[in-house]
Amino acid sequence: MTPRQVTVMMMVSMAGLGLVGGVLGLPLGVAAYHVVIPVTEHATQLTFPARKLDLSHPGVITLMMLAGVAIAALGAVLPARTAAWQTIARVLHTE
Repeated sequence: MTPRQVTVMMMVSMAGLGLVGGVLGLPLGVAAYHVVIPVTEHATQLTFPARKLDLSHPGVITLMMLAGVAIAALGAVLPARTAAWQTIARVLHTE
């Protein structure tokens, strides 16, 4: 494979992992949010404004998921470029 192909392959695989993490993590995070916020309100004896607590808007969820995919893909750029320009033996040795 060419260095460019290796870089693209690693970025796509990391973006896929970011997507899986978003699909699994966002519902769990929202569920945890709905548990933690009432506990926090009770412990601090405060009431947070309802408009600040609404996470049910599909646009917000989609944006968070896309941000996770982008962060995962961009985080793979430097290691992918480094691996692409090394010999196969060196990459396998450091793996």
